[in-house]
Amino acid sequence: MKIKIKNYSFLLALGVFVMISITYISVANSAARPPKGFSIDPAAVALFNRSAKFYASQKTLRLRWKTTDEGPNSIGRSGSGITTMNFIRPDHFRVEFKNTNWHFLYLVDGKSILSLYRDGAKGKPHYSQSPLIKDKKVLEHTLSSLMWGGEVAGAMSYWLQGQHSLQAAQLKDFRLPEMSIHYYEAKKLKRASWKGHSWDRVRVRYGYDPKSEMADDYVDMTFWLAQDNARLGRIQQDIDDRAQEHEIIEQTFNAPIPASSFVFKIPKGAKKE
Repeated sequence: MKIKIKNYSFLLALGVFVMISITYISVANSAARPPKGFSIDPAAVALFNRSAKFYASQKTLRLRWKTTDEGPNSIGRSGSGITTMNFIRPDHFRVEFKNTNWHFLYLVDGKSILSLYRDGAKGKPHYSQSPLIKDKKVLEHTLSSLMWGGEVAGAMSYWLQGQHSLQAAQLKDFRLPEMSIHYYEAKKLKRASWKGHSWDRVRVRYGYDPKSEMADDYVDMTFWLAQDNARLGRIQQDIDDRAQEHEIIEQTFNAPIPASSFVFKIPKGAKKE
């Protein structure tokens, strides 16, 4: 599955969302980096396949997750907040993050793809709009840009289609030119207790070519998946010593979602890209 994005202002907005929409409390993932190449544990793939099978069976999905941004290289509390996601199969989708510093909205209403973002408490909002391509891959087209929307949204963009992201070929498809992947590792961890329950866990680590612009950057994250159906419970993440956590605080399946959730209202003074 390859993505072609023609609206680069939209890509910028989603890039901003990557920096602000994810929450992970650190798990001190400071172990030595793995060697160059790809190491993908079949047990980790099996867990992600279970998640994909579960989410692909849902006709509607409502998610809310709490983002906490901490750590020595944190950007303060600007990345903390609540993100909401509403999805009606196949072509109605809304994900929104908002706090005092940032506002990001990505919406698909069955006809158009719309995005809105505001950078800074006093920043002017910007928005873009493009037609939704209607074809046999409408769901893929609808969700593909979520790869730029952070780890929760990125995982859902695969799982809602019955796919998973633990494949080297897919990773290479989505990387930016300056992000030359040097190593990628995914492995199943021992089960761990959280909030009175035992959870399956998958740890994913990757870093970039030592000669690239991002040579010192790395990503280390752990997905917590329910034992019964592999639904997502939390993601812990460490990006360049910046610790974050996403905690799923609401997850509702196959329940009615009001049509008003997919109405796009342009804020006063917003600039069109």
